[in-house]
Amino acid sequence: MVNDGSADNTSEVLAAIQEKHPAIRVINQENSERGKARNKGWKEAKGEFVVFFDSEDLMPPEYLKELHNIIVPKQPEIICAKIVFQTDRGTIKTHIDQKNLNRFYNFKLFLKGNPIACHFAVKNAFTEFKTFIEDRELASMEDWIFLLENTFDKVVFFIDKPLVTMRLHSGQSMKQDYIIAERKL
Repeated sequence: MVNDGSADNTSEVLAAIQEKHPAIRVINQENSERGKARNKGWKEAKGEFVVFFDSEDLMPPEYLKELHNIIVPKQPEIICAKIVFQTDRGTIKTHIDQKNLNRFYNFKLFLKGNPIACHFAVKNAFTEFKTFIEDRELASMEDWIFLLENTFDKVVFFIDKPLVTMRLHSGQSMKQDYIIAERKL
């Protein structure tokens, strides 16, 4: 787990989790933005897969088991699931309504945007992937750039089930990502 310079009590919370689960390693660093934090955690990771999540995301207890149930038979290099959004007024449904998504996709899935945000896991083969861009100016879309760059020669397995909850709040960059990306393009 990488604590990218949180100004709250994140360090203490992560230390308590690490104490209960010694296999979890915590890296505390000065705020460097998401791309650099993702790359640092990925480079230090020891497991077969690396899971990317942000502070506003909720991982249900069955999330890792669901990923494992696909990883073992299908051997994907990148794997993701649908996202459910939660606002202060309650939960809203996933923004992907297509059925039968249980299959592999290439870069064409990401040409018009990033339907999975940062909610994916990648095979821990750091040198075989293009890493996350570490430019603060592109911080609102580093996940999208990562997926576009890596899905020309790799594919993503998309689980047709909402397994991640993203809490939306007023200060969140995700709300403006598509507008920012359009302007940058």
